[in-house]
Amino acid sequence: MGGYPRTKLTLKAEELGSELLVYDEERRLYHLLNPTARLVWQLCDGAHDAGGIAREVARHYPSVDPGRIRDDVERTLRTFSENGLIVLAAEPAGAD
Repeated sequence: MGGYPRTKLTLKAEELGSELLVYDEERRLYHLLNPTARLVWQLCDGAHDAGGIAREVARHYPSVDPGRIRDDVERTLRTFSENGLIVLAAEPAGAD
């Protein structure tokens, strides 16, 4: 996935223990993110591209193969995008 993902500003999120409940009021949908998806979500700040997100996730899970993490991050970002949870910017946030 190209670009710099950023969470959609209209979404609401609430912590539920180690998970995160994301509510899309426009579409009236809830999304429950497990701890790993939550970490990916938190890194969707417009400053990280998919590779940067995968590197950060790998720091939290050093025993997991980096290739598997990269594939999982890509899949998670695709799912976020398909569900309207993120938008992609061509440039990183703050790059003016």
